[in-house]
Amino acid sequence: MHVEAKKPHLRDYFIAVFLLVLLFWAPLAYHTDFKLPRSEVSIGGTTIAVELAENSSERQKGLSGRSALPEGEGMLLVFDEPDRYGIWMPDMHFPIDVVWIGADRRIVHITEGIVPESYPTIFQPDLPATSILELPAGTVARYGWRAGDEVTLTRSTD
Repeated sequence: MHVEAKKPHLRDYFIAVFLLVLLFWAPLAYHTDFKLPRSEVSIGGTTIAVELAENSSERQKGLSGRSALPEGEGMLLVFDEPDRYGIWMPDMHFPIDVVWIGADRRIVHITEGIVPESYPTIFQPDLPATSILELPAGTVARYGWRAGDEVTLTRSTD
């Protein structure tokens, strides 16, 4: 009995190329930092440039996977409703200060110097907050910020 080898169809080539692209692209897509909207936060006369994480996936990713955060910059996680939102440090590579901000635009809680090794500990405020400001460790001490300080958010147009 003679069996002929079936010739691959063009469709089979397209499927193979698609799977190869997907195989190599997926890990890169996970580690790519997508550009978030930028804004500024002012506390006690100091202005910090921030990236805004305004939806669930952006807030969940946060600063994870980054190697550092430049001085004078931060990330502001913005929520629709006040609550005692917690943070933890999965896939973090540098320590941060965390400032929880209430609906009245005042600092309600601060935790300084949270290190990556603290994972899976969850840090959360004593009072409800509507946003969380993540900053390089040492920022809060450098500027002397305290609970009760007023916070101003300036929305950027970009």
